[in-house]
Amino acid sequence: MIFSELATNSFFSSFESKKIAKRKTLLFMNEIPRNGFLLLSGAVRVYSVDTNGFERTVSYISNGDLLPGAYLLGLSKHVLHFYESVTPLEVLEFKISDFREELESNPELVLSLLRVYSLGYFGSLVQIEALVQHRAQEKVL
Repeated sequence: MIFSELATNSFFSSFESKKIAKRKTLLFMNEIPRNGFLLLSGAVRVYSVDTNGFERTVSYISNGDLLPGAYLLGLSKHVLHFYESVTPLEVLEFKISDFREELESNPELVLSLLRVYSLGYFGSLVQIEALVQHRAQEKVL
């Protein structure tokens, strides 16, 4: 429900979907992008690279997720991580400046975003709680 609510919002309805192949970098850490993405299908690995050159996976995102999240909302001055497709993707690509303007005048979009990020937050709380339980190490993939 939440995914379709966001994807069918009037702001996104004017964009054509775009296909992206597996193992393509969509965004680079420290980049200041002009365009953002709404994932319609597929999975994206979010990762950083430490000073020794080792990649550290931060999370995986999929259907209904927006990227780069923190930058889209003006919470960071640049992209905080690398974003790489781990499966073929279908996305809606949009100008970040247009998205930010739309947030000012589209309460339905704001409410949809609040629901998406709230669900992600509460899902993270459930995962954290599970990890502090007995034999949590066996539960980590």
